[in-house]
Amino acid sequence: MFEKLLNKNNKLSYIIFLFVLGIMLLCNFLTPIFADDFSYCFSFYSGKRIDHVFEIIPSLLAHAREMNGRLSAHFFVQFFLMLPKWIFNIVNASMFTLLLFLIYYVAVKIEKECNNVLLITIFGAVWVFTPAFGQVCLWLDGSCNYLWGYVFGFLFIIPYINRFLKNKEIETPTLRFIFVVFSIIVGAYSENTSPAFVCVSVLILLSNFAFFHTRPMAYEIFGVFFQ
Repeated sequence: MFEKLLNKNNKLSYIIFLFVLGIMLLCNFLTPIFADDFSYCFSFYSGKRIDHVFEIIPSLLAHAREMNGRLSAHFFVQFFLMLPKWIFNIVNASMFTLLLFLIYYVAVKIEKECNNVLLITIFGAVWVFTPAFGQVCLWLDGSCNYLWGYVFGFLFIIPYINRFLKNKEIETPTLRFIFVVFSIIVGAYSENTSPAFVCVSVLILLSNFAFFHTRPMAYEIFGVFFQ
């Protein structure tokens, strides 16, 4: 039985991910909008209720002048506050499940073996050790700022990890361009997560050069610079 848990090609990992998605869906549907969600329903530029996606841009510019530069995060906040709450519930539960998958993906790349016990452990650790779990992973404003910031941050550093562990590059110029544009979005996300992922990516580049004498690619340098 325990050998099957550690076996590669079994269906238990799919069941675990579906279980996590189901739990997070239930928790999200039980979490109402509250606190800052109500203020972000209104434009920081005009003070009026935001009814159209194009009204978000001037609101964000005014928000950046008056409060902080979390342009990417608060775009998502104000966008989803225009929509029925059930849409955010589904997307947010999926984002949490994606975060779990990304952490597991990195761990499996290092261990070089699928491990469902590790997957369950990662879920338990994120659930137990995340401070104020409801505010970080369920609350609309908090999730867009923190949970989603980690998801985008992991997506940003995975190309660096792939090159360090497997010398695997982003192949096409189009994908490299998309990666650089994506790095701008990640850089404008949060003053908490963005600098952390910049530091991680720089450390990976330095490690790659120190251990394998591999020079950074142009898109890797631009990714760090534009973040």
